[in-house]
Amino acid sequence: MRHSQSTLWVSCAMLALATLLIASPVCADDLLPLPPDQPAQAPSTGPAEPTVHVPPPQCLRWTDGCVSCTRGDAKDKPACSNIGPACQPVEIRCIQSEQQPSKPDGETP
Repeated sequence: MRHSQSTLWVSCAMLALATLLIASPVCADDLLPLPPDQPAQAPSTGPAEPTVHVPPPQCLRWTDGCVSCTRGDAKDKPACSNIGPACQPVEIRCIQSEQQPSKPDGETP
């Protein structure tokens, strides 16, 4: 009998608390004030940081140690892998250059 009384009391208390919270006229703006607006930043005039998604000229495969990119032809868009969670990129290096058409034997350039 004692157990059912305490359960009933807890249920009534939770119902009263829920009713109080639902009925209270609180606006979201009162609870969480918004931070002040940040002023617009002027575009940087410094040199652009190199990105692995812009291929080096005449390169078919390249990497920055974190992301590897490849393309079938110099005119194709690159396909790149995803970066690892804790990778620190290094300087972009070409792994495979575009192959120059080979000349038949006996011909001189």
